[in-house]
Amino acid sequence: MSGGPIDGIGGVGGASSAPELDAADAASAVDATAATEATTGAGALDALAAAVEAGAVSPQQALEQLLDERLAADLEPADRAELRAMILELAEADPYLAGLLGRLG
Repeated sequence: MSGGPIDGIGGVGGASSAPELDAADAASAVDATAATEATTGAGALDALAAAVEAGAVSPQQALEQLLDERLAADLEPADRAELRAMILELAEADPYLAGLLGRLG
């Protein structure tokens, strides 16, 4: 048995079928995507915080809206509903979280 690569498998001295990526282009694309997501998320969160501060929505309504908008869309509807209910229950039952919500309104 030789120390060289096995036919069809890339490695030291072997051919690789993976495309070469330009590191600068890849980093730029990641940065642009992250910046867009952060801006969009921050703007919506700021608007929701302003609505709570203005009394247009209650802290509980704001939490429910956040959950509706931010829970993983790839969850099955039943799992999503269960997770939403668990978080809302926790926010009401946990004294620390309830206190945080109470300070918002």
